[in-house]
Amino acid sequence: MLMAKSRKWTDAEVAALRDNYRKRGAVWDGWQVLLPGRTAASIEHKAKSEGLSHERFWTPEQDEILRLHYQTKPKGWDG
Repeated sequence: MLMAKSRKWTDAEVAALRDNYRKRGAVWDGWQVLLPGRTAASIEHKAKSEGLSHERFWTPEQDEILRLHYQTKPKGWDG
């Protein structure tokens, strides 16, 4: 199977990535508008090469739910 050669990232694309990746990660519907033709995998790869990271934020309610359930199922918890 032949793989298509990837096109070079433009300065505008890299700027859009830098402005949005930290809060939104690689899987965000808005990328289709900002970076048409770029896949989630290519966005994630480029972000890593640019030294960007995606921070996941939990609400206090989600933290509490996780904390309570983790106390009852700390080993091998599958849901």
